Amino acid sequence: MNGQNSESEPKQITEATAKKLAELLSHTSTQTAIKSAEFIKRPFFHLRESQIIAGLLGTVGLITFALGIERVLDTIPILASPFAKIIVGLLIMIASGLAIKKLS
Repeated sequence: MNGQNSESEPKQITEATAKKLAELLSHTSTQTAIKSAEFIKRPFFHLRESQIIAGLLGTVGLITFALGIERVLDTIPILASPFAKIIVGLLIMIASGLAIKKLS
């Protein structure tokens, strides 16, 4: 019997908590929700205004992406040699240059 009580008790607590939350949200004004959303957005808008921080974050993101690509290429046995990577890199640059030239 104790097993049945312990199983039903968490359900009752959950339902009671859900009812309290629903009641609290029904009394919350729209202005409070709007102010909360604006407060959450504030740090992101501050980062947008700072060119130095945005530049640093962009640089870190680019470096992380490049290191990720490098590590993926390290797992390919054909590209294990640095010379193979150089050749593949040159071929990609030539192909992209020809594609850009064709678009112009």
